[in-house]
Amino acid sequence: MTPIATDSRRHAFTLIELLVVIAIIGVLLGLLLAAVQQVRETANRMQCQHHLRQFTIALHSYHNDRGTFPKGGDNGWDSPGIYFQDRGSWIARVLPYLERSELYARLPNLDDTYDPIGVAASQGILPQFLANARCPSDDFAVDQPYCNYVGSTGPQCWVGWCGYNPFLVYCDKPEWGYVTSPHAGDAFTPGQLRGMFSRFGKVTVRIAMVPDGTSNTILLGETLVEEMHHIRFAGTDNKGYWAAANGGASHGTTTIPINYRSDSVDYCSPAETSLFNWNVASGYKSRHRGGANFAMVDGSVRFISDQIDHRTYQLLGCRNDGKAVSPE
Repeated sequence: MTPIATDSRRHAFTLIELLVVIAIIGVLLGLLLAAVQQVRETANRMQCQHHLRQFTIALHSYHNDRGTFPKGGDNGWDSPGIYFQDRGSWIARVLPYLERSELYARLPNLDDTYDPIGVAASQGILPQFLANARCPSDDFAVDQPYCNYVGSTGPQCWVGWCGYNPFLVYCDKPEWGYVTSPHAGDAFTPGQLRGMFSRFGKVTVRIAMVPDGTSNTILLGETLVEEMHHIRFAGTDNKGYWAAANGGASHGTTTIPINYRSDSVDYCSPAETSLFNWNVASGYKSRHRGGANFAMVDGSVRFISDQIDHRTYQLLGCRNDGKAVSPE
């Protein structure tokens, strides 16, 4: 009986089949990478919210002890003949409530009329990095003493000095419950301040000064170091210390839409996106997709969409416009 012939040759992939397999592997790897990145960003966003929550707890503990929230930033303008005598940001003042009492004890008296933060910086007392001061989604200069979390001045007027001030129109809105205010939170009385923090030293705000409701008013928000002039270039020794009165931590405005880009480092060129144009650069922004994290006066932390109605956003920033709105 004649055996049946068989073809012992192995079937090889054709070029088309090989390309299809490679394409499938590429798609799977892309999906896996996207999933990993999404998981990482979710973790970063939660960590960022945790940092904000820690700061709000510290601020409320300070309020419980002192009867008021701390000064946003004190650079000596409340004392005749004294200018830019750096007495620290709100972060420096809540250090004992952040489990950093040993660091706070080493600082010169922040209420003295000389330059306590400048002295502390020159003596190496201030650490380059303060735990919880950076959002893990912002990878710009992570080894430098910057801070991503900024006190809210609300819809305060903010002049940009570049001849382009598109958002000034949102700082004088009597139909929304508030009127024009001093530049950049440079207020000397609570009535001049729309939000919760001033970058001068004279104004502090109590919870009783928030008639719109503590759950309806922004206390803190996050921003990007790379895109805010007062953080990246201002502050003690031009290094933007988290502890500096004028280092950016004390003042951000809600007049600028959330996540508005200010990533040009050329002075006022283009003015629309220059970080030197304060009118477009001093807002809240993040690397999180679709919005940014904020802490409300009641201590809750919310992710607010960058598609929020701009009027609603201003009312959340203003503590006493008489129009309570929810961030939801």
